[in-house]
Amino acid sequence: MVPGSSPGGPTRNKRYQPSGWYFFAYVGNLSNMNNHWVVVVPEEISRTLLREFRIGPIINDKGTRYLTEYLVARVDGLKIEIFSNEHPPPHFRVLYGKDSANFSIQDCRKLNGDLDKWERTIKQWHSKNKDKLIEVWNARRPTDCPVGLYKED
Repeated sequence: MVPGSSPGGPTRNKRYQPSGWYFFAYVGNLSNMNNHWVVVVPEEISRTLLREFRIGPIINDKGTRYLTEYLVARVDGLKIEIFSNEHPPPHFRVLYGKDSANFSIQDCRKLNGDLDKWERTIKQWHSKNKDKLIEVWNARRPTDCPVGLYKED
């Protein structure tokens, strides 16, 4: 067994050891944590792998990547995401546990969903981070996206 792993399975996906970074790779059903590998790689390679995983898989021979959802932020247990190939109007999704709601990027109007008790927190976050939402929305648009880039009126 590689240092840092345990018979019951790891508690995190990566850990730093003086000898370098290592990642856990699971085989089969995630409920059976006995089937995993640990690979030790230099820190530079680990950082490159993390960056590559975050921007999604390569989907064609030209090296184009497509990740359907992008995590913009985590705030007080809320997960704020933007999807790449979306429908109008430009919006972001907020998740809390199993509940979710969609909000307009323009004015943070709730489009659908729950999370009523979190709306003040979401609106406050939006007021300080609207530029970031616009930047992420525009950066994630594929060329064939029906909505296109976001522009302020």
